Amino acid sequence: MHEDDRIELALAQILEGQRRIVSQLEALPARVAAAMLGERQERRLDTTDLAALRAVLPLIFDAVGSATWQLRDLAADRPDVYEALLRAAGASGPSPDRKAGKLLARAAGVPVRGLLVERSGERRSGALWTLKEVLR
Repeated sequence: MHEDDRIELALAQILEGQRRIVSQLEALPARVAAAMLGERQERRLDTTDLAALRAVLPLIFDAVGSATWQLRDLAADRPDVYEALLRAAGASGPSPDRKAGKLLARAAGVPVRGLLVERSGERRSGALWTLKEVLR
């Protein structure tokens, strides 16, 4: 094999390797999206959380709709719904808001009775929450 032939073969192998890399890079966004969707679908709530959320999320949605809210807002504006959330979270003792917030955090991204909890950010010392209606 002549030197020119070896160079030509090496260049062909490099070009083929680059084509494979480009093909893999082009497929990457779809693979990432599929992995994210699969992760979202795999996330499940335990039966206790699910039962509690099925009872309380419609009450919260009736009270605040799809507006962004904080636990302290719910306590001030709709104490009946706030108390229902605390009961659903099993929240008692020194930090009831923390237990309620943890229940909402576990529910984030998991549809329950056509509602989806989203953590929308932080304000002062607490989380901001939003409920969205989703297709069942």
